[in-house]
Order: sequence, then structure tokens, then C-alpha cells
Amino acid sequence: MPNTYTQLLFHVVFSTKNRERTLTDGKRDALYKYIWGIHSNLNCHLYRIGGVDDHVHILTGLPTTLAVAKYVQEIKAGSSHWLKSQSDFPRFESWQDGPSSSRAHPGVPLRSTPGYSKVAATRLWRMVAPS
Repeated sequence: MPNTYTQLLFHVVFSTKNRERTLTDGKRDALYKYIWGIHSNLNCHLYRIGGVDDHVHILTGLPTTLAVAKYVQEIKAGSSHWLKSQSDFPRFESWQDGPSSSRAHPGVPLRSTPGYSKVAATRLWRMVAPS
């Protein structure tokens, strides 16, 4: 079917094992850039990424050929391997089993999860670009 356009946006959230606070503030930008690289290799579009000490939020566009489960598996496996090799994250063990993902709708403003403070909400989402 010519001229078909599909845009699949997902908000994916995953946390550290046992919600341990192992993602050091001030060091997370390096993690976000690494995840951006994984996105690039998967031909995904990373719209926003952010998080706090114990979890990561990603707003991404997936190609129609990539299942959400496979996407999450690739992101978690790749970033887990990288985190374990970094001295900036010495207490990181692994990601918690099972992500949370929901379909995002274009045109809906990005908001943080209810319960975050206003300070956390303003710092949650970041644009990521290659360095």
C-alpha cells in the first residue's frame, strides 16, 4: 500500500533490581547517551529519556518490524552490560524483571508520573543527542 505512514510511540519504564538507588545523579547522562546509541543501532527514534536514581523513562518511536518486547530486551541487556563495566555505577546489579510500557499518543504533552515533585518533573525528561 503506497503512501502508508505508521508512527508507533511508546513510553517505556524499567527499574533497577529491587528499586535500588544505583543510578547516580550527575552520571546518568552517560547512560542516556549509551541507550541513545542502542536506539540508533535498532533504527528507533529516541524522543525523550530521563529518570531518577532507581528507574528510567523512555519515549521512543519503534519501526513496524520491531516488537516492543524485543526492543526492551535489547535496551535492558545492552545497558546492563555497559553499566556493570562502568566505575560510576558500582552498586548496579541488574534491571528488574518485566518493564512497563504504554502507547504514547502524538500531540499529548509529556508529563511525569503522578507523585513526582515539581523539581523531579522538570528534570525527568531530557533530549539526548550524540556527543
